[in-house]
Amino acid sequence: MSTATLDATPLASAHGQRGIGTVVRGLIAGFGAMEAERRPTLLIRRGQERPGGFDAESVRWPRWRLYRVPDPWPAVVERGLHDRDGVFHATQPALVPRGERVVATCYDLIPARFPRWYLHGPGRAAERRAYGRFLERLRAARLVWAISEETKRDAVALGGADPGRVRVVPLAPAPEVAPEGEVPDEPYVLFAGGSEPHKNATLALEAIALARADVRLVMVGAWSRRRAERLRRRARGLGGRDR
Repeated sequence: MSTATLDATPLASAHGQRGIGTVVRGLIAGFGAMEAERRPTLLIRRGQERPGGFDAESVRWPRWRLYRVPDPWPAVVERGLHDRDGVFHATQPALVPRGERVVATCYDLIPARFPRWYLHGPGRAAERRAYGRFLERLRAARLVWAISEETKRDAVALGGADPGRVRVVPLAPAPEVAPEGEVPDEPYVLFAGGSEPHKNATLALEAIALARADVRLVMVGAWSRRRAERLRRRARGLGGRDR
């Protein structure tokens, strides 16, 4: 097996339909174009499909469905990674093992930048502790890959990371995609992403309500039913339910 391990478990979670999943698939595709002996071993969940051409190590990681209660299983998975040789490439905030053999990809520090939305308030104590743990692990990592200069600045200023250990590694463009199913014939604006506060999904609803009547808003994303219904209620309140 390779002495480097890449965390591919996000592909078996909700991340698989979102940005982190896109990044992980891109990394796997890039490594897949290299010589076999230079490819990392992939960490995958039991039952997860193993990409062809890679060695893989599977771990038990059951689905966690409790809202606002951090998944405890990453800590269980992490215990099996402590004594391994080689570099571990952490690709998600939930699984950043302790130690100087860790390279951690940092996409953003949105909760630290906007704590009022993500870390403060009743019922958030466990989330605050979990996020504090993530920041602690970033500070201890051998190398932090920040996807932008802004993320690097936040990793240093908000996360306390050593600037000498932070490198900016911009994301490559995603492969060309095609829609599944029919595409609307009339003019439309596409919103693709989550519905968290910093994504400003409600702002898209407000904007389309002010636009000309023949333009529709098409929204796609890996949303919970609760968040999707919240957006529908907002659309009804703006008078744009049919658009």
